[in-house]
Amino acid sequence: LAPKEEKEVLFLLSWYFPNLYDSQRRLLGHKYEQWFKNAEEVAKYGLDNYQRLYTESLAFHDAFYSNLPQWLADAINSQFTTLYKSSWWTKDGTFGIWEGMNACCGLQTTDVSYYGSFPVLLFFPDLEKVEIGLTARAQSEKGEIPHLFPARFDVPDGYWRIDMEPQFILMVYRDYLWTGDKDFLRKMWPHIKKAIDYELSIDSDGDGIPNIEGSALTYDGWPMHGTSVYVASVW
Repeated sequence: LAPKEEKEVLFLLSWYFPNLYDSQRRLLGHKYEQWFKNAEEVAKYGLDNYQRLYTESLAFHDAFYSNLPQWLADAINSQFTTLYKSSWWTKDGTFGIWEGMNACCGLQTTDVSYYGSFPVLLFFPDLEKVEIGLTARAQSEKGEIPHLFPARFDVPDGYWRIDMEPQFILMVYRDYLWTGDKDFLRKMWPHIKKAIDYELSIDSDGDGIPNIEGSALTYDGWPMHGTSVYVASVW
C-alpha cells in the first residue's frame, strides 16, 4: 500500500467434508457433494457469486427488520442458525434436524418438529416434505408415529408417544394447506388413516380421547393416567 492508500481484500474460508457416517459406519455423505468436488470449488463458487450472495443476503436482512419490531426480529433471527448448524442433508437427499447439541436427544424429533418446523416449511417446503416422509416411513405396523431417530435415518428409537400421531396428522394438514400439493397429501393419507386408527384403539374408556398410562407424551417428566389435557387438546 502506498501512503494513505486504501484497498479492500476479500478472504474466503471454505470446507468440504463428505465423510458423514451413521452409527453403523454406513457412509451417508452430504448433499453438497452433488454440486462440488472439493473445498476449492466451494471457494470458487463463493468468489464468483460473492456480489449476488451479499446483495441477496442484505436484502433479506433489510426486509426482515423493516416489518417487525427489533426485539421480535432478533428473537426469530437468532434461531435461523439451527437450519444449518443442526441439520443433516445427506447425499441421497434425506433431510432431518437434530433436536439438541452435544449428542442430546435425536434426529427428526416429531414433537419438536410440531412446533419448530415452520421456518423449514416457509423457506424450504420441499425439505419439509422430505422430513415428513422420513417420519411416515418409520410408522409402526400398529400405526404409531416414531418419536425420533437416535443415530440412523431408518431406525426410530421405539419410544412411542401417544401425542405423536395427532401431531403428525396436523403437520401433514398444515403442509398441504401451505403448499397445495395434493400428491403429497395422497401419499400421506394411508399413514394418516393408520395413525387415527391407532389413537382410537387406545381409547380405553370410550370417550373419544386416547388414554395414557405413564409418561409416553411430550411432557414426559410427569407420569399421567387416563386423560391428558395436552393430548386431548392436540387430538
